[in-house]
Amino acid sequence: MKLSFREEELAFEKDVVQFVDEHWPETIRSGRASLEFARRWFDALVAKGWSVPQWPTSMGGTDWTPTQKFIWERTVARAEAPTWDPCGTALAGPLLYSFGNHHQRERFLPGIRALQARWCHSFAARDPTRIEVLAVRRGERYFASGRVVEVVGASDSDYMMGLIRTDPSQRAEAGLSLCIVDLHGDGIAVEGMTVTLDEVVVADAELLGDESQGWNCAVAVLDHERTAVRRVTSVRVQLDKLKNLLSRTPDGNGLMLDQDEDLCRKVAAIDVQLMSLEGLELRVLSDLARGAVPGPEASVLQIKGGELAIQVGELIVESLGYYAMPYPDEHLLDNEGPIGPGYALPAIRGMLFGRSWSAYSGNPELERDRVAERILGPQKS
Repeated sequence: MKLSFREEELAFEKDVVQFVDEHWPETIRSGRASLEFARRWFDALVAKGWSVPQWPTSMGGTDWTPTQKFIWERTVARAEAPTWDPCGTALAGPLLYSFGNHHQRERFLPGIRALQARWCHSFAARDPTRIEVLAVRRGERYFASGRVVEVVGASDSDYMMGLIRTDPSQRAEAGLSLCIVDLHGDGIAVEGMTVTLDEVVVADAELLGDESQGWNCAVAVLDHERTAVRRVTSVRVQLDKLKNLLSRTPDGNGLMLDQDEDLCRKVAAIDVQLMSLEGLELRVLSDLARGAVPGPEASVLQIKGGELAIQVGELIVESLGYYAMPYPDEHLLDNEGPIGPGYALPAIRGMLFGRSWSAYSGNPELERDRVAERILGPQKS
């Protein structure tokens, strides 16, 4: 297996690094970037035409090869550049240009491409039996009512890509239809990660794809979304930070934490697993470069990447001890200052946020079932 890039790919990587360094410089990364700097970064992406590089060129994306997309994702992850709305760019957009009608594309894709509108989705759990929204047909319209839980980012989003049960007589996934829900519309109540629908009107023209085929549409896009490389690279970035943290944090006995055998053993175990994932990542990249459809390896990347992210976050908190306990208030931070070293500030927040990865990526146990089914085939009960 050849693990090096070709000359043209190395040249592309140089251009990407230069762009990232110019618009998301090291001086910003090392501190707490303001919303203004983040917005400048997003505007630079839009102006460059790199806001949705994974999309087809006909929809405003780039003509990059899978390797170039890999280089881009890895570079921005290493720089810890902000992401605007992963659901909109990686999920809602592909669903719209794959299954939406002309009116839906014209209405919603420009807002996603310009990094303006925010999206969330209602099928993170990937369990069709948990869809509680029932849509009753009256004439040419549906009236949808029910509650959707575990909707990450619902309170900050403008739209939700939702699954509604339009045919309760069908088995779990067969009776689901896909639609767009305006979270500012009538009959919608958003409280935290819960969205409640009360007689929300859904016309036939507002459904994405064919009626009762919503689950198949969602899964088709989710399978490709799992090939994103930012998770694995982000874990590597956090692990490197942990190693640096251990080298400059005293253990209270005159030594540094990087001389603590127990902590070093835990770090080494994560490092070995992460190296194997990085190798698997290159294997998936090779398949994509040959035009192959992502296989179960992509799901393994998603599952194990999320698990390692949780482990690293917990180990950072464990290493910092009492300094990791405060959960800083952004409005008071500049006046009060940090408790302990500044690098301890994001520890507890990062650890808690990392534990929500399954809400983004789906129930890991269900994902394991999907991997087993794709490798072994459907099992008879």
